[in-house]
Amino acid sequence: KMAKNALDSGAGFNTLVEMVKAQGGDPAVILDTDKFEKAKILREVKAEADGYISKIDTEGYGLAALVLGAGRNRKEDEIDFSVGIKVFKKTGEFVKKGETFATIFANSEDSAAESEKRIRKATEFCGEKPEQRPLILGRVE
Repeated sequence: KMAKNALDSGAGFNTLVEMVKAQGGDPAVILDTDKFEKAKILREVKAEADGYISKIDTEGYGLAALVLGAGRNRKEDEIDFSVGIKVFKKTGEFVKKGETFATIFANSEDSAAESEKRIRKATEFCGEKPEQRPLILGRVE
């Protein structure tokens, strides 16, 4: 309830703005996301056939983002904050042939192509709805 109230009231957002200020960031970017640098290339990843998403290899998606520049191989590598991947479907959801299930934001055709290849490899489809696993598998006390 407290988290929901913080989000609904705007207190959570205000705390984020204060955190950005405290760390020397520009809160104007949080207040107006159009100020974020934009990637030059948007590539939609479309389903090649009708089916259910049966498995998403999250490490594979992470590596797909890494080739775009969204992360570091070494601590001295620069992070490109304009790139990334937006995922529209999750495990168990149905996707029609030609439907976009992810969008790649890239700054080079080569990195976009490599990222798409990795996303396709990391996403498995099947003909029947897979069994839904619980979101929370257990609790450690």
